[in-house]
Amino acid sequence: MGANAGSITAAVAAAGTAASALNESERRQLVAELFHALSQPLTALRCSLEMALSGRFAPGPSQENLRLALEHAEQIARLATGIRELVETVTPGSPSVVINLETSLGEAVLDLVPVAESAGIQLRFHAPDACPVLAEPRRLRQALFYLVESALAAAEVGESVQIEAGVRDRQAVVLLTVSRNTGAANGVVAWPEVAGEKKKRELGRRLGLAIASRTFEAAGGSLYADEGESCWRLRLQLPLAATAS
Repeated sequence: MGANAGSITAAVAAAGTAASALNESERRQLVAELFHALSQPLTALRCSLEMALSGRFAPGPSQENLRLALEHAEQIARLATGIRELVETVTPGSPSVVINLETSLGEAVLDLVPVAESAGIQLRFHAPDACPVLAEPRRLRQALFYLVESALAAAEVGESVQIEAGVRDRQAVVLLTVSRNTGAANGVVAWPEVAGEKKKRELGRRLGLAIASRTFEAAGGSLYADEGESCWRLRLQLPLAATAS
């Protein structure tokens, strides 16, 4: 398999001990938190509009008030889209076809390279094997994007995310490892993060992970999370397509 054979083998061996990335109880809790998060910008936007209609802005809404209203509207749109995508994962999609998992994963990594660079995170990708799987194309690409995005969201400035894909025991295996305590990278300084923004980022990460997990389950796969002292790891396993026999 190449240079990543050892880590992929270890990942499969740990399948019985790692916890599912998101169980059903956690999914229900996530949905409740999403609706709560959605109610906050809706309330703020409603108040801003009521104040504008009542004439409390003289002679009219300020640029700052309009900017805040736009931010609330964008937040509502993002949350609503995320909730819709989560609900869609349990409904039938387009017919499944054979897809090269490593190619779609590589495209997701490439899309997120600018995000990693701006955050001061080292992103590495290694996939020497062809990994044909049977899945619905659009949903699989979306799920892989969310998977990589979740790994990046779990990393801090100066840390690294290693993504490996390969074949082991008739399974396509993807391993995402966030290595801790690697020190500052390339002199990038982490700016203090407002508590509210950190909470939003974590909610977004969990939402993306929930969407990805359900999509992989629909394709006959499984997603596991495992956290140690020096790393946080996500492991995806999908059955190889019959044409790979």
